[in-house]
Amino acid sequence: MTKLTVAVVLTILAACLPSTAPSLEPSVATGSLPPNVILILTDDQVIGTLQKMPHVLDLVARGISFRRAFVSNPLCCPSRATILTGLSSGHTGVWTNGYGGNTVGGWRAFRSQGRNDDGSLFGGDGNNEGRTVALSLEQAGYATGLFGKYLNQFQTRAGDAPPTPIGWTSWHSFLGGNGDYYDYLTDDNGVLHTHGKRTSDYSTDVFGDQARRFLRSPQIQGGTQPFFLYFAPFAPHTHMVPSPRDRDVRAPRPFESPAYNERNVSDKPPYVRDRPLFGTRAHNKLRIEWDHAYGTLRSVDRWLGRFERVLPDPVRARTIFIFTSDNGYEWGDHRLDYKEYPYERSIRVPLIFAGPGIVPGVTAALVQNADLTPTILDLAGLAGTGGPFDGSSLVPVLEGTGPAPHTGILLEHLTTTYAPSYCGLRTARWTYVRYRDGFEELYNLERDPNEMHNVATDHPRQRRQLARRTVAACVPAPPDW
Repeated sequence: MTKLTVAVVLTILAACLPSTAPSLEPSVATGSLPPNVILILTDDQVIGTLQKMPHVLDLVARGISFRRAFVSNPLCCPSRATILTGLSSGHTGVWTNGYGGNTVGGWRAFRSQGRNDDGSLFGGDGNNEGRTVALSLEQAGYATGLFGKYLNQFQTRAGDAPPTPIGWTSWHSFLGGNGDYYDYLTDDNGVLHTHGKRTSDYSTDVFGDQARRFLRSPQIQGGTQPFFLYFAPFAPHTHMVPSPRDRDVRAPRPFESPAYNERNVSDKPPYVRDRPLFGTRAHNKLRIEWDHAYGTLRSVDRWLGRFERVLPDPVRARTIFIFTSDNGYEWGDHRLDYKEYPYERSIRVPLIFAGPGIVPGVTAALVQNADLTPTILDLAGLAGTGGPFDGSSLVPVLEGTGPAPHTGILLEHLTTTYAPSYCGLRTARWTYVRYRDGFEELYNLERDPNEMHNVATDHPRQRRQLARRTVAACVPAPPDW
């Protein structure tokens, strides 16, 4: 059973790549190893914010950009769990970020709540770390390195560093609840380090430098071992703090969309109707943060350029670059200023693939974050390993040999203080959502891309059809849906 999840999209950008050798033995035809993969995962980056990222724009120019890339559960930890496994929240068991001690969120849920299709615990103990993309690649001979944010609440109850998750040959992560730009703890291959407020403590640069050292290893520089680099900086997560050299970066366009501070929300669910309009002070705060978000992304982009430059030409020539984000952010749309919501600015993400064999261009294919793991394994010549997945390989789309694997993307969420539980479906034309209290939303995105007019009562036939598809796809459903 596969589920529709969400893979990440951008306004004009994304890039993908080619097929690869089936083993780590050099191919007789090419004399090369399987491709390397560098995955850059930003935190809460809204679509359409690449203008100050010249190295990412270069990926766009030579790769493939997905205009309709989505995440199913638009929240940090659930989305990252999906990216690492190719599974929906219903199968990873990670529904929230894990604050408040709940058992269905954060790293502890990732370690204990993983489910098989029949509802039983994966591996008998529910530990999803036994089915990550890193583990499959490491077992195939890849060097694997994580640099930055892993999962929320990554620490023992005593506050120490847990054992390094299996599958990673080099480990440098935030330790604790989330992460930050300054004043944070890191776990560096099992050794704890405290970082303060010095310029040298800026977390994007700390993890970027560690990732560059990983790329400078003799095996990688010599091209004798393929590698998987997972670079997950904190940027542009709130509260946005640019590095000192990027404090003067200004956004090239305003943050307000036509849905900003939506006046008439009478057709929206109760949690939206209960939200007040943004006042002048709140608006000014968002405007300042918008500039700062671009500043934080500038440093991420700088490290992409450094990663490319540190690789010898033959190694870089067989390296696939993937750029995406874990979820979007509302930025005042529909009076909302967070994520988790089933609206476009929360669920859409940038997604770009660039590298050998990838046909450049822009695609409207519907893709989801659950597609990343099966795609990376397919590119590495490891199709058929791991799984089963809720996502699908995008290699046919990347190589221009086949259609998109999805006709709809599953949307799912468990009740938090921000939004009640919902399940839904995002298709090429429609977004349908049903909340735990039975309230339904339906938007015709061709006529209403900003989701201003809920037409659930105007199109009963379409609503019923999408409701049936949602019920079939949303399995396992959020526990209280």
